[in-house]
Amino acid sequence: MDKLSVPVAVSTVLHVVRSPAISDASADALHTLGLLALTRRAEAALLEASVGQGFSASLSVAAVEPGVVRVSGDVETSERRDEAERIVRGVKGVASVENAIRVMPRRRADT
Repeated sequence: MDKLSVPVAVSTVLHVVRSPAISDASADALHTLGLLALTRRAEAALLEASVGQGFSASLSVAAVEPGVVRVSGDVETSERRDEAERIVRGVKGVASVENAIRVMPRRRADT
């Protein structure tokens, strides 16, 4: 078996790293990581702002594309719906919010 020289090994590695397949995979990974980071920042903002308000656990957040966050779930009032959207809009990196939050008033028990 022939030994591989250092220059040939370096050249081979550089060729592979510069290949379109590796470049595309790296771009896809960076895109996905960016979406995950934006989602986590929006979730953290809702959690921080809603401590004591009780609506964060019923909401779901997802970055659907760079700068666009979708918030869904149920809240009891339109004020909470609007507040959740306002909080998410204030997150660094959020350009727009798709607000799919439903207002579901709690039914009062008959007495």
